[in-house]
Amino acid sequence: MKSDGTVSSTLAGVQVLFDTIPGTPTFVSPTQINVIVPWEIAGRTTTNMVVMVNGIPSTPIPLQVASVFPGIYTQNATGAGQAAAVNLSSTAASVYNGPAGGTYAGTSLATAPAPQGSFIALFLTGGGLTSGTNTDGSVNPGVANPLKNWTAGSSVVTATIGGQPATVQYAGAAPTLITGVVQVNLQVPVGVTGSNLPVVITIDGVETQTTATVAVQ
Repeated sequence: MKSDGTVSSTLAGVQVLFDTIPGTPTFVSPTQINVIVPWEIAGRTTTNMVVMVNGIPSTPIPLQVASVFPGIYTQNATGAGQAAAVNLSSTAASVYNGPAGGTYAGTSLATAPAPQGSFIALFLTGGGLTSGTNTDGSVNPGVANPLKNWTAGSSVVTATIGGQPATVQYAGAAPTLITGVVQVNLQVPVGVTGSNLPVVITIDGVETQTTATVAVQ
């Protein structure tokens, strides 16, 4: 984090360029780089990615560009299993969604299922542009900034939990998290229960993976 509250485009000597525009790296190791693609490539169909390590560039790698390609973050970071979901109900035994008596992956934090009819928050990547300002490397403000064209009750963002429709209360930038992270608040449908219910979110007709789950009591 820089002194102005933004995140640097260089991490551990690594920079990732998309058509010469730097992305925002969030993790770097000898075998893996996690990077947020810059907003400026929105509207393009392809981009050339170059990885710079201490100023030395890789061979350009051509990539396809999609306006949205949503994926739900999961606790184990594989894209499968328990979603990294938060219970928004004060009656839930824990803020962290998951099976009763379980723990959040890699921690000793207790998890608890969401009550039917309550709200949960999920976090996604690949949600596309928001209605407000999109600035590379910034931190989302603590106010609502919905996805482009989304309004409550619209079909821009829909969801299901356990195969049943779940009302979308909010879909947009995740407040106080790094730009590019999307938050979707869902109302858990009444009549579904289970420790590993599939949760699927659709943005502009594109579905997330079907392997993420949530727990409902």
